[in-house]
Amino acid sequence: MSGLTEINAAKTSTPHLYNLNMDAQLSGIVCHLLHPGENKIGHKDCDIILQGPSLLEQHAKITFTEQEPFGSFLIEKLHPDARLLLNGDPETEVAELHHYDRIMFGTTQLYVFVNPNEKKVLQQDIPAPTHEMAQMEIAAHAGLEDRGDLDQNSQQGLIELIQAVEEANSMSEEMDRRVKFDIVMLSPQARGLTAGQTEDHVRMRNLDSGLEWIWPRQKFLNRKFAMQEMFEDFKEGENWQLPDEQDPFTETPDAEVYIGTSNLSLESLAYHMALEIALNITDYRDRKIGVLNVTLLPCNENGSPYTVEQDKFVDDPADLLNQDLHFTLKIASISGLPPQYADMYVQYTMFFENESNRSAVISDTSASELNFSKQFSFMPLTKEVLEYLSTGALLLQVWGKQRPPKDGSLHKSKNTKQMIKSELMVLASAAPNEPIKKTVDIAKVTSQMKMHVTEKKLARLEEKMAQFRKMIEMAEKNQKPRIHVKILWDVLRAPTPEVADQVMTLIPFDNILGERQSALCVLL
Repeated sequence: MSGLTEINAAKTSTPHLYNLNMDAQLSGIVCHLLHPGENKIGHKDCDIILQGPSLLEQHAKITFTEQEPFGSFLIEKLHPDARLLLNGDPETEVAELHHYDRIMFGTTQLYVFVNPNEKKVLQQDIPAPTHEMAQMEIAAHAGLEDRGDLDQNSQQGLIELIQAVEEANSMSEEMDRRVKFDIVMLSPQARGLTAGQTEDHVRMRNLDSGLEWIWPRQKFLNRKFAMQEMFEDFKEGENWQLPDEQDPFTETPDAEVYIGTSNLSLESLAYHMALEIALNITDYRDRKIGVLNVTLLPCNENGSPYTVEQDKFVDDPADLLNQDLHFTLKIASISGLPPQYADMYVQYTMFFENESNRSAVISDTSASELNFSKQFSFMPLTKEVLEYLSTGALLLQVWGKQRPPKDGSLHKSKNTKQMIKSELMVLASAAPNEPIKKTVDIAKVTSQMKMHVTEKKLARLEEKMAQFRKMIEMAEKNQKPRIHVKILWDVLRAPTPEVADQVMTLIPFDNILGERQSALCVLL
């Protein structure tokens, strides 16, 4: 009987480990039988030899004690730095194994523990774990949100990305590259879009400087191939170091980075109303990191803003249809950004524009004045554009460059592995299950805009009521028991009190007693 045949026969009654692979046809190909006593696992001088990133010579051990009813199995690390996950959760102490538990040794060696006797005694009918299930379990314990909105292909892509990030971190630790990779979820707004799905990106963070870069999925995967080539040279003792411009673990200092986004509601323009507002700048985590001071200013075709006397506020946006609309968008200043940013600018794309508008560059966070403005004209205002102004928002993206702290490295005395371990300890000591609080609520910003419009409408209503009272007083003074409906409409539609006063000067000369009753307003 061949060795493979013997193993296959023994698996039916002997506790063992078998591998999980993203290719389902390759899962279960590797099998390690467990014998009574200690079963040491590592890449050198062990009972079970495993090779891969972050695997130590003496990595872990499984102690098999024969006892009723189906044996006892304990797993523990053999080194404090050994990476060991049990059902997606990092293990730091001795843990008991049960049938179909998932075990990750290092960053790539994923196995399932099988105890045929436990299954038989408990008469369990549990579905066999899959690679996808195990990786999503790891992702959940790592804090990644539930991605139930993804189809099967996208779920598989996320699983592959999780594993790739783990491998990149492992290589960074072993080569002491002083960077750490994480998966981040970028909203459509963070990518300059008004709608769409959240997408997976990878953040590379320099542990010395604290600077970070967000890479699209494909850029990270391309870099990872280069990392693997570098890692192979490192393991073989060859010259593996590369200049910065070729090093996959570095990013050019001149690389522009996305800093944050401000959402500017355009609803005030649908009422032909000026708006001056301080907008929060939020990063990809939806946290406030600065303030952008913006003004929307209705104007004439020459760009001159309307005066108070020329106020053209409308109660109903439909009144603007087929009229010419001109306005200026002014971005006055930016403030409050973290000091590591430099060469910052704001860019945005207005409705129907094919190219982005870009402000001047400011050198650092202490020089906050942008003074950028541009006039826009819609001649005439169409229903589609009016809908955009009434319900849409303009995404103002802030971009810039990063500069390292003046005091140099934040962790000069630690290597990559020690820095990552320190971070994990800080996270572990944080308050459990404390949700990440968003500092900016877009719905709240929109509500503030609607409140601003409502206040303007109320002020206009009070103004109209005052004009009507004035009109009635004038009619009574001139002994006019009736007022022509046209005068009423003209007063109601008057854009300013001055225009309304001019209309009311016609009341003393309004001889309408012989006209039809339907065209009159009778003062009782």
